[in-house]
Amino acid sequence: MNTAIQEIANRYGQLVDLHAHFLKGDPSWFTATIEPSLRGASQVRRAFLPYVLGK
Repeated sequence: MNTAIQEIANRYGQLVDLHAHFLKGDPSWFTATIEPSLRGASQVRRAFLPYVLGK
């Protein structure tokens, strides 16, 4: 599945690896096992922002 996601990302833009970003994170980024807290939602934004801005 990851290979398919990578191929699609390469075709339409660039892959943003949220999984890797959250593995380096902090438990306060989650309200439950997979649900981001407000801080976690901000980290999703932080992961995507450089790609949106083209940096």
